[in-house]
Amino acid sequence: METQLVLALSHERVNVPDTWDIGSAVAFGNSCLDRASSLELPITIMVRHLGRTVFAAGLPGSSSINDKWAMRKIRLVELFEKSSILLKLEHEADGVSVYDRHSISELEYAAAGGALPLRNSSGVVGVVVISGLDQWSDHVFCVDALTAFNG
Repeated sequence: METQLVLALSHERVNVPDTWDIGSAVAFGNSCLDRASSLELPITIMVRHLGRTVFAAGLPGSSSINDKWAMRKIRLVELFEKSSILLKLEHEADGVSVYDRHSISELEYAAAGGALPLRNSSGVVGVVVISGLDQWSDHVFCVDALTAFNG
């Protein structure tokens, strides 16, 4: 778990360009879709820009439960402006759940891997979320997709 925590902390530094806009967010979503389709991953993909969903796709094998998990992860990232896996790991290391520490509902928020804040020098400008794999693989997909998209 400590190795994953260190990695998750380093992943927080993967940023988007300052020119990031709604068109960039949609293009990134399409890039994620192409990547997931080529790997035949049964996932849901969502990209948010400034608080609104601008890209959403469900690939074969995913279901509405993945959409619900995605939204719960998004809410967590938008609340704390950190990746969902980092929040989970930080709180586990402290011995208290994010739900108990902050009095938030597990029905509305999900401290599970797969949602990453999209930030630039302006701050958090969006979120990418993947749901359908194990939580670490969901997280790594987001990081790898963003790194590839940034070139």
